[in-house]
Amino acid sequence: MKLTFSNVGRLCPKPGAFVSTPAGAMFSDRTGTFCYLLGRVLLTGADVHYATVLDTSASEWAVHLQFKDNEWVTKVAQPLVKKRVAVVLNGIVQAAPEIEPGFAAEDVDLISSPFSYSRAEAIKVAAAITGIALSHVGVRSVDAPSR
Repeated sequence: MKLTFSNVGRLCPKPGAFVSTPAGAMFSDRTGTFCYLLGRVLLTGADVHYATVLDTSASEWAVHLQFKDNEWVTKVAQPLVKKRVAVVLNGIVQAAPEIEPGFAAEDVDLISSPFSYSRAEAIKVAAAITGIALSHVGVRSVDAPSR
């Protein structure tokens, strides 16, 4: 939540591990390509009401999260406009979206970028965030917006 930078050799931990620094903890994305120096935790899986998997028409898989109450908006979307936040699960940065101005919804779609999720990976992420069995994760298709 403070800084994103590309892999810098031995300083970037392997996916699932982290390095503690005076400025915060450093985590890798799931491919080990990018490192993220993170600050304090803003929300946890306990703040998520539900998670489903989306199959977009662009053949990308995403994890759709709906947060309880208005936590995402008040703790993340409003105070961190134009900042990058990281979604970390089991020591791996799953997504690191930049918060866009005017974003004020309780729903968030995680699209793993620059490396897309497979269907199985998206289901695992949704299940881990909500603490449910893989077989209980909902999967739905989403049509592309009209142009």
